[in-house]
Amino acid sequence: IPLYPGTPPVKIQPVKEIRNGDSCNTYKVEMSNHAGTHIDAPKHFYKDGKAIDDFEITSFVFKNPLIIDCPKKDKEAILLEDIESISIPFLPDIVLLKTGFSKYRHNDHEKYSNDNPYLSPTGARRLKRAFPSMRALAVDCISVANHKRKDYGRETHMVLLGEEGKGVFIIEDIFLPDEDITFDEIIIAPLFLKECDSAPCTVIGIFHD
Repeated sequence: IPLYPGTPPVKIQPVKEIRNGDSCNTYKVEMSNHAGTHIDAPKHFYKDGKAIDDFEITSFVFKNPLIIDCPKKDKEAILLEDIESISIPFLPDIVLLKTGFSKYRHNDHEKYSNDNPYLSPTGARRLKRAFPSMRALAVDCISVANHKRKDYGRETHMVLLGEEGKGVFIIEDIFLPDEDITFDEIIIAPLFLKECDSAPCTVIGIFHD
């Protein structure tokens, strides 16, 4: 899987193997809680912020998802004016920003990890004010931050996770296909890691016939 620069690599090591005469196969998995698709809780940037296991499981069920098409080029910021141009068809509880960068996730890890678009602090503030019912924001790139603009990244995370007393979850490194797509419901299924700021998760998009 692609990783944000500086994230330790994922390691999978066999503990028992049937081929070596053991009774079963088991493995040791070592990974950062920010590797792959993951969800950030307020504790990620706030010392006294809530950790993943502080939330009820119902906090990760979203009934009014909204995908926003916001095509961006390499290392391009999502700015205030990008958000201001969005019409609001309803009040979403989760917003998915579709930059188009998912197309690099499987075939160009270097580009996906290093040249991703990123969300500016002003864009993050505008999103929170435009969508007061929003409880989570997801992006189809490695992070809401680009590692070459760490100043922006730090502020954007803090804006989303807790500025003005209201925090929203951040889901990073999700895959959104190129074709037009909508969801009726989204479920985030994180690992409930005790006292952790973030956790690997599965993002489930649901369609109702």
